[in-house]
Amino acid sequence: MNTLKENIINQKLEKVIYSELNYPKRQIFHSGFDTFDFGINLIMKNGFCWNLTWKDNEYFELGTTFETNNKHIRKEEVVNFDAFQTWKSYFNHVIRDVQFYFIDQDCIFLKRVCILLDNDQKINIVIGEELNLDNSIPCPLNYRIGGHLYVFHNEELFNNKFELGKS
Repeated sequence: MNTLKENIINQKLEKVIYSELNYPKRQIFHSGFDTFDFGINLIMKNGFCWNLTWKDNEYFELGTTFETNNKHIRKEEVVNFDAFQTWKSYFNHVIRDVQFYFIDQDCIFLKRVCILLDNDQKINIVIGEELNLDNSIPCPLNYRIGGHLYVFHNEELFNNKFELGKS
């Protein structure tokens, strides 16, 4: 975990790619948050790439590559989206800190990543249950090991919807 942090802290983001299962009519970008269910790849200006992806073990794991593979899913079932529009306000800022929150003491099952930028913006990447049928966030949004990834750009929305103590 320390090596991962060393390659992220004091660096700037260059690109963010969301990976989503190829559902017809799937909406990724919502008002104040994004949601998708396969993975996120974050590429730093120094060339380092890290990800949070649904891996072969069927839970979300951190990795240090550009990741779009899973033995349970054919490659053509995964679609990659450049998330520039929702991340563009973060690209010219240095990452001051990154915190990884796990549900277990062995640090295997991740539930949240919090990125803090030098301008005090916070980005929360959360593993939670699926959206409601009307594409709204369940309230409260509870942790789900096999759920979806949420990226909260609006910290107030995050604070109102997600309960860290639930599982």
